Amino acid sequence: MERKKYLIYTISAISFISVGLGIAKLITGSNTQISDINNTHNKAAGDNISEQQANNIDTATSLPTVEASAVTDVNGPTQIVMPTPTADPTYIYKYNNGSYSVTVDYSTPDGVEKIGVSFTVQNDVVVNSQFTDLSKDKKSKQYNRLFGQNYQSQVNGKPLDSIQLSNVSGASLTTQAFNKAVDQIRMQARN
Repeated sequence: MERKKYLIYTISAISFISVGLGIAKLITGSNTQISDINNTHNKAAGDNISEQQANNIDTATSLPTVEASAVTDVNGPTQIVMPTPTADPTYIYKYNNGSYSVTVDYSTPDGVEKIGVSFTVQNDVVVNSQFTDLSKDKKSKQYNRLFGQNYQSQVNGKPLDSIQLSNVSGASLTTQAFNKAVDQIRMQARN
């Protein structure tokens, strides 16, 4: 009876460690040690799965990572350029690949201003974006400059459907106008 109880505690502990490490793997993307622990756990639990099956489980739970590179133009702001996502032939994309541009008017306390927004969409992901300040008012230009310097990390490399910015760099009116531009780009790009 004591040996059976010990075995149950051992299997429970291995399960707990395996689940915990599986979560850690999802966060860190590490497959190596977790595969060994999962295989050990499965053998201890009496599950007879092959190493290939265990590796498939590990691969299925891995999260992809995307690395960005910064490109600085001597005549303009730094742009974050994202790699082009690989197409999945079994997935039906919501948006057409391509470049889309819109100009949006927005109201400020000092009058109506404009901004331009351009996105390059590849496999439903924004791989490049540009913001153009078309305002005339000095205060609007100041807010738009701050917005233009700080919005790209929230847009480039993100799915087009997920982009909805909130107050970027204190430029609340510019952010609202930008979100309006994103809605218009979604309409243009829709399949």
